[in-house]
Amino acid sequence: MLSRLWIGPLSVVATLTMAMPASAAPISGNLLDNPSFETLENICCTFNGAGNLLPTSFADDWRGELASIVTAGSITPADGTRMLQFVATGAGPAHTFNSSEVFQIVDVSGFAAQIAGGDVVAQGNFFANRVAGDDQTDTRFLVHVLAMTGAESAFPFNIADGTGVFRLAEAAVNFDTDADVSTWQEVSVTLPIPVGTTYLGIRVGAVENVVNDTSAPEFDGHFADKAFLGLVSTADIPEPTTLALFAFGLIGMGTMRRRLHN
Repeated sequence: MLSRLWIGPLSVVATLTMAMPASAAPISGNLLDNPSFETLENICCTFNGAGNLLPTSFADDWRGELASIVTAGSITPADGTRMLQFVATGAGPAHTFNSSEVFQIVDVSGFAAQIAGGDVVAQGNFFANRVAGDDQTDTRFLVHVLAMTGAESAFPFNIADGTGVFRLAEAAVNFDTDADVSTWQEVSVTLPIPVGTTYLGIRVGAVENVVNDTSAPEFDGHFADKAFLGLVSTADIPEPTTLALFAFGLIGMGTMRRRLHN
């Protein structure tokens, strides 16, 4: 709730809330390699005989299901000259057949001291766009961030580990986009990082939420660009509410002093 407090001719705006939202200070930049897909990569795919995606060099690289890095066509990249296009689904790490997903993992062991304090949050996002299509065009995108431990070479199999030994925490968001090809829409998620996390995984994808096609291309024109994964700290950051009320107190003291002198 926003309140306006009056002291004679002077007004001060202060935020009065029962629960103050946590502030955050960046402790890293973008940890992703090739976040805007400007560098051509062979993203897809290595599957085993059972249709499961093999853990082939996810570190500092994009891997996943059938997707391609492309230049502008009916849609212009959000950043630079290239973007990622989702093409088809497969039996990927999430064991679904209704989404085309790409992954990247990031080593965060260099932030062990901050993570040990228990007040580090991961912020993951990307920008999504799609063609308008028709009534059978899928509209949904997803972003998924995972806090992991153990061997990076085991990713992504350990995200499905039922014991929770490898996957310490996770957060995911599904987002339904509009049909305006001129606008890129942000899909974002935050995840408090548990103590003991040694690396993060991020998954971005397009979802068949309207029609689940069984052959490629399964998406009419679905794109991702400007991906981000970074860390912020919520420790010892003054709240906007606290600062506003502190300023109000100082002004009040000044007003009282002027009245006493008068």
